[in-house]
Amino acid sequence: MATRSKIVGDSACPSCRKHGGDKSGNHLIHFDNGNKFCNRCGYKEVVTSDNSFKSLTSHDNSEDDTLDSLDDINALESLTVRSRGISESVMAKYGVKASVNTSNGEVESVYFPITRGGKLTAYKARSLSEKSFHSIGGDAKKPDLFGQALAGQGGKFIIITEGEFDCLAVSQMLASVGKNYKVVSLPTGANDSSIKQHLEWLEGFEKVVLWFDNDEAGVRARDACASLLTNGKVYTIDTPDGLKDANDCLLASKNIMQILASAKQVKPDGVLSGDDIIAQASAGVELPIAHYPYKGLNDKLGGVRTPELIVITAGSGSGKSQFLKELVYHFHTNTPHNIA
Repeated sequence: MATRSKIVGDSACPSCRKHGGDKSGNHLIHFDNGNKFCNRCGYKEVVTSDNSFKSLTSHDNSEDDTLDSLDDINALESLTVRSRGISESVMAKYGVKASVNTSNGEVESVYFPITRGGKLTAYKARSLSEKSFHSIGGDAKKPDLFGQALAGQGGKFIIITEGEFDCLAVSQMLASVGKNYKVVSLPTGANDSSIKQHLEWLEGFEKVVLWFDNDEAGVRARDACASLLTNGKVYTIDTPDGLKDANDCLLASKNIMQILASAKQVKPDGVLSGDDIIAQASAGVELPIAHYPYKGLNDKLGGVRTPELIVITAGSGSGKSQFLKELVYHFHTNTPHNIA
């Protein structure tokens, strides 16, 4: 789990000053765990196990060039992302790190952990201002679902979102009502490749709830993913009108339990559940167009109705033909409709 630290101050960055920068003397952000980081040039002072400082310096002002290893990202903190409404505690829960824009104190980039088999292999870097993505630190191919290691094995149900921020948003909304349901996200956007890869793991859950973006790509990916899982296992959520995704719901203070209660079960065409059959039966029965000439049979079947198929079956020579002739005669002589 990531270390939860707060910004406690700032000072001049020695690396920026060395190259003529940081005239204001506040580029180096101080955290309460002793670590310091300059988001302008990438200079860091990291507290080591013997309480001394390890300084890392770069002469390049590009953050992407200075943060290029797992150790670099691990030295960052899990911070609140105000623009997304994501709290520090949820960031830390999922091991998401953040870098800060020292001009306004806001998170500028986030780093989502990429794991394979539960082991950290890389980070997915996302710039909030440009919405750009790239991986840092190692092999990012065939990753786990984001949050998969945290979810563990099997259970009553699991929620899958389209993106990492949506996963964090759902987890935070659940925490606000005292729930700790399992939530993961697709690691590579709106496609079914990761569902195929982890199909066996997902089948360990009784219900799989898909909550993807409310756009064409999201709906297409949702349907593709739903088709891969066992019939009747998958439920889908439609984001409330006017909102695109789960993160929008967090920002709009939507009721997470009402949203989850609206999940619809995905069923193949033509397949009815027990509830469907009961609902249809409760909707009413069409009135009969004729009655049988036998009271006991009428009491059981309620007469003859047009939507029904009546099958007469019995052993050879037992009187099927004679029975049908009697029915035809009765219907012809006792029914105002000529159905004979």
